[in-house]
Amino acid sequence: MKKYIQLTALLTTTNLAYAKVDLLVTDATIISPISKSEVSIKTNHWLSISEGRILEISDKKKKPSAKQIISADGQFLIPGLTDSHTHLRTMPGLLKTDKDAQNMQAAYLKRQGSNYLFYGVTQVIDPANTAQGITDFKKYNISPNAYFCGAMPIYQGYAAQGIKYQHLSKRKPYYVHQHGDPTHLTSPAVTSLHEATVAVKRMKQDGAICTKIYLEDGFDKAKNIRLIDNENIKQIVAEANRQKLPVMVHANATDMHSIAR
Repeated sequence: MKKYIQLTALLTTTNLAYAKVDLLVTDATIISPISKSEVSIKTNHWLSISEGRILEISDKKKKPSAKQIISADGQFLIPGLTDSHTHLRTMPGLLKTDKDAQNMQAAYLKRQGSNYLFYGVTQVIDPANTAQGITDFKKYNISPNAYFCGAMPIYQGYAAQGIKYQHLSKRKPYYVHQHGDPTHLTSPAVTSLHEATVAVKRMKQDGAICTKIYLEDGFDKAKNIRLIDNENIKQIVAEANRQKLPVMVHANATDMHSIAR
């Protein structure tokens, strides 16, 4: 009885191995990470895929039949790359004063998703976006998986300079209310949404995978930029830990690094 069961298992495994697969990539140089400092490089290998999962990587002469076959012609086959710092709503380097800036921006946004994929990037993270921003990014053609951090500037702080207080909630949906803000310019209901712990909870509900604060009091010609206070930082970090959200810190200057630590 035991031998019969073993034989049945062997036949089942063999049948699965030679079943027609969805995709077969042949003649590839396959690069796969083993650890942070070591990679595996396999030349002249083939790879089979079915239902979105890799079934086998091999250099055996006998290959499975496939619904689709792609010859890599010796080119590299790598895991999808991650770009962990993107700005999906803007075209890098484009100024509003540039000639035809609006049309250039629209054309760029329409193509950026497919451009990422063309260069092997299958996952992107925008450290200062919203759920709506990610939806807008995905509406164009094909695009990589996209995620966002909820950015938490303060009134007149870095990333919120020049925005009127009554417009801040719309422009920066996770901004943090701080002592000294002109709260009379908006309603108590709006102000309550921007208490540190509440804002962190809201971004978690919206699908954020991390939160971001700004420690930037000035650089170059910009001086004396308003800083987030220590109490708000403590509340953000505590609530982010409860929500299992990593806290990212924008801190360019060395003195800001010491605060971030």
